[in-house]
Amino acid sequence: VVVLIQVVCQLSLAIAGLKSGQGIDAILNASLLGNAVALLMAILFNRKQLALRLETGLVTSMLVYQRYLIAASLCLFVMHGFDRIFLASSLGAETLAQYAVMVKLIEAMAMCFGILEAWWHPRRFVVLGQDAGEHKVLQVHQMMLMALMLIMLSCLVLAPIVLPQLIAEQYLQG
Repeated sequence: VVVLIQVVCQLSLAIAGLKSGQGIDAILNASLLGNAVALLMAILFNRKQLALRLETGLVTSMLVYQRYLIAASLCLFVMHGFDRIFLASSLGAETLAQYAVMVKLIEAMAMCFGILEAWWHPRRFVVLGQDAGEHKVLQVHQMMLMALMLIMLSCLVLAPIVLPQLIAEQYLQG
């Protein structure tokens, strides 16, 4: 729910900002505000689980255990920023605007696909216990991968139709 609201918030703010002519600032502001909304919602949803006391031994053991995940997340954050810098400096604001809108649309499609995954993943253990369960699970996973690829390809096919509807004409020249 939090991520879905973040995607919708970020996409709508980016589109509104691009239509008003704010350019790259619209995308950056939409990203900042979308992440801030997600953070606030996550804090609100989890406020009962958040403890104000801090056990340093627990924090230290968690950091040791998750150091590779933290490092990978930081690297991903840096790489995500570099692709935006590359697009803005090398290909122009028009390409960055189109890229930002399409990334958000693909994320929204992936969220819709997440509903199917949430239904299937607990059910797969029941299917595995049946006769030829492994074969059935394999077939379902293959169909889900094909559905995900179809969703992503449909975003690419629909891009020339959707982009002119969502962003200002000046950003369609890239």
